[in-house]
Amino acid sequence: MAFVSEEEKTKDYLFKIVLVHQAGLRGDKIDVVVKVQHPGIRDLMMTDIRNLQAFALYIQKNDVKFDLFSVTKEMEKKIYVN
Repeated sequence: MAFVSEEEKTKDYLFKIVLVHQAGLRGDKIDVVVKVQHPGIRDLMMTDIRNLQAFALYIQKNDVKFDLFSVTKEMEKKIYVN
């Protein structure tokens, strides 16, 4: 069972996707990382990706020489890896 010390609670890193805690295992003195994924975040991220893709297609249609749409497709793949 993992635990999070009071000191480590102040070192939490809040990302849009997950909350990450540094922790240790009782008895083993092994450092671990605990990742908490927020419920519904995948749907929210997919909404963000779809909006970014629409923007990317608009930019491409206006002769911007950068393939932003492919970047958003790669981001989309990463969401479904986990």
